Parts: sequence; structure tokens; C-alpha cells
Amino acid sequence: MNDNQAYKISIPHYYSLEYTENTHTMTVDIDFRDKTPHLYYESIHKWISPYEEESIPDQKREEIFNNIYMYLTKDRGFSVECRPAKPNTY
Repeated sequence: MNDNQAYKISIPHYYSLEYTENTHTMTVDIDFRDKTPHLYYESIHKWISPYEEESIPDQKREEIFNNIYMYLTKDRGFSVECRPAKPNTY
């Protein structure tokens, strides 16, 4: 994390990424072996222990989705196919 963003994204495996905000981390399923990785809104659903019982409001899920999308497309140069919560978001 740096001063300009309150989150950190890493790609520890070819089949997922990790999204972290402060002390909360989640694993998001996304297969980087695909020519065009697919980012699904439904993949953003829970934090890792000890926060797995905390619900994530829709607005927060959308923010996380957008942060991941921007990271993958702008920072990493991926062409990403998305299925956002709301049709025609991208």
C-alpha cells in the first residue's frame, strides 16, 4: 500500500489475486492462465479469517470490483472480461 491508495493487490498464484484493505484480506478467483482473464462481481464475497463473518455491503463490493479492474487494466495491462453487478458498468 502506498500513500495514494488504501488498498493493496497482489497476484500470488495464477488462479487468484489477493485484495487487502488495512487488516482485511480477501482472495478473488481469477484465472490468469486464460488469454483474457474474467473478473466476476460474485467472486468478491468475503474476507479471510478472522473477518469472514463480516458482511460486505454492495457499495463496498462495487468499490473493490472497480479497484481490481483498474489495477488489472491500467497498472498491469491486462485485457479483462468483466461481469459487474450492474449491466453496462464497463
